[in-house]
Amino acid sequence: MNARLRPISRTLTGGFTLIELLIVMGVIGVLSVLTLVSVKAMTADARLSSATNTITAVLANARATAMKKNSIVLVVFRPRFEGNGRQRVELVTAKWTGESYLNFGSGGAGPTVIDRFVPIPDVPFRNLPVGVKVAGPLYAGNQDDIWVTQTHLPAVNQETGAGEVPGRMIGVMYGPDGTTLSRNSQSDSGRTWVDFVATFESGEPMVRA
Repeated sequence: MNARLRPISRTLTGGFTLIELLIVMGVIGVLSVLTLVSVKAMTADARLSSATNTITAVLANARATAMKKNSIVLVVFRPRFEGNGRQRVELVTAKWTGESYLNFGSGGAGPTVIDRFVPIPDVPFRNLPVGVKVAGPLYAGNQDDIWVTQTHLPAVNQETGAGEVPGRMIGVMYGPDGTTLSRNSQSDSGRTWVDFVATFESGEPMVRA
């Protein structure tokens, strides 16, 4: 009795070998890194663009305000500590009150004239994005070849609770005719003081944005 041999049909299923899987995973990893780098670069560019637009708008408004009010107007870049390790630079527009004071330094130094500025109540404070700072020339002592920037604030002041430390700030000052000033020629002052806790005659609170 002759037995007939019947062919056995096999169904081949598709799949990846271990090497192919490793190659695919490597490609995915490279693409993920490139995407992350691209997103970070785009985010940094967006922050820088936003800061540039904010500064341009604030300075233009301060110049227009100086001409409108026929007064000296100052924009200061104020470092602020918000907690959680975050620090921002706040743009404050202030005007000269017309008041100047004599400050007698220690060690027999002669008096220094200090102008008092107060924030303009109807001009909101503006914040730069986190991580963006500004720099400017140090005009004090004819050191305009040295540029300075905002300090890194260590923490909230435990005694006063204020989220900042006292010190110098970078500022841009405009005269009543809209020109940029390095000092107030009307008072021949050597320093300016921005009184952030001033009480306004109108009783309007300072506005933050």
